[in-house]
Amino acid sequence: MKIWILMNDKAKSGFYSEHGFSVLTEVNGKKILFDTGQSDLFLKNVEKLDLNLLDLDAVVISHGHYDHGNGLEFLLKKIGPKKIYVGDGFFNLRYSGEKYAGIKHNRIFYERIGGNFEIVQNDLEIFKGVKIITAAPLKTSKYSEKKFKIGSKKEQDLFDDELYLFIESSDGAIVLTGCSHRGIVNIIFHLSKKGKIKTVIGGFHLLNKTNEELLQISNLLNDFQIDVLYPCHCTGDIAIDIFKKNLKTKICECLAGSVFEF
Repeated sequence: MKIWILMNDKAKSGFYSEHGFSVLTEVNGKKILFDTGQSDLFLKNVEKLDLNLLDLDAVVISHGHYDHGNGLEFLLKKIGPKKIYVGDGFFNLRYSGEKYAGIKHNRIFYERIGGNFEIVQNDLEIFKGVKIITAAPLKTSKYSEKKFKIGSKKEQDLFDDELYLFIESSDGAIVLTGCSHRGIVNIIFHLSKKGKIKTVIGGFHLLNKTNEELLQISNLLNDFQIDVLYPCHCTGDIAIDIFKKNLKTKICECLAGSVFEF
């Protein structure tokens, strides 16, 4: 199994970065793109890595925020029609304060340029050993993200559309998460019921947490005995430093342009 970090907030020398996330994984001959960043920059990193996305088997978008899904427009225009898995509520209008934070276009626009959407409402095995897991239950709201969406009234966005990729292997699962808005502790607790987790890659959305909260999260994550964490995107440097000092788990740097084999 191989994973390429196509987009992250930080990059290796010679690669592009932006506030966004995108990962390509190849498992048992199947190529799956997880998130698309916020622009076409992830495609420029694809070129630098000498990768071909024309033979993608599936696209999974973790949730309906611009920094994970706005690159979809550029992907479809470049490679043509593709199957795209999104959660129920992906196209909701989303705001962070008064700033629009959702996907740039509506479903009709993406379908016109080749998007073939499947709305995932229940856990789904898309290929042997590769599962899309739907939003983790809010066991505790203490560590979940609080943002808002605009409908007929302003209300808390519970990120019901959040999806995770659960990739099985002989010595434990590899988990991909986009932003972990439902709370990284909730997510790992939920996914650990499905089998041993050896690796987690993605954004943990801990930028606004206090040091005390980060220490509490570290203690809770230690209980799951994960082998390696690759904190990316919205995790935050302070959280990563605290994890390195307090987690028994190995913490690895995750930069756009990185390639990992498992």
